[in-house]
Amino acid sequence: MRSNDIFKGLPYNFIQFTTLQEVLASWIGVVPGVYTHYADSLHLYEVDAASAFSSTPVLADSLLDSLALPKR
Repeated sequence: MRSNDIFKGLPYNFIQFTTLQEVLASWIGVVPGVYTHYADSLHLYEVDAASAFSSTPVLADSLLDSLALPKR
């Protein structure tokens, strides 16, 4: 990613990209690999800082759902 807002964009990007990864992997019959996210400008806007630091994090290890879908 060229630029990524850590509070308002990044959580949605994880969902979008890993969903796409799972769907494509199921279409070609492979197990999804590790998702690695690179951002050239990962940032947090000052106006969002208080909200970002007061949120309760969700641990990815507790989310084991699969979005694998058959191609047809």
